[in-house]
Amino acid sequence: MPGCADCEGLAARRQEARAGFDGSAETDANVRLRQHQRREHGGEPRPGRRVFRYVPYSIVQDPSARPEYEARCVSGDEADCGAGSGPCQDPADVEEWQRRHTQETRHLRYRRSFADYAVLERMG
Repeated sequence: MPGCADCEGLAARRQEARAGFDGSAETDANVRLRQHQRREHGGEPRPGRRVFRYVPYSIVQDPSARPEYEARCVSGDEADCGAGSGPCQDPADVEEWQRRHTQETRHLRYRRSFADYAVLERMG
């Protein structure tokens, strides 16, 4: 507030803290300046200021998108086989691919992946 000695003093203290790279003192000066301005110069927050409140959300699987399952063969002596099932809509299809691949190659080790889409839903 122009002409207020307390505002000017607190602003000077904030500038000194900034110049000295003292983040804690800068934050302290900011808090004291805001408290002073509310108490002595109007009490209400400035127009355009936003207040955020905690709102609980739950993360759930997106019902509009189907999950994908996939497996990749990591068997091999020198290097991984690398054969893959490709994306499947049903885990049973991946298991069937693994069974057939093992039958053909005798490979026994697979890396399986699951992917889906998630959405946040407001609780309550």
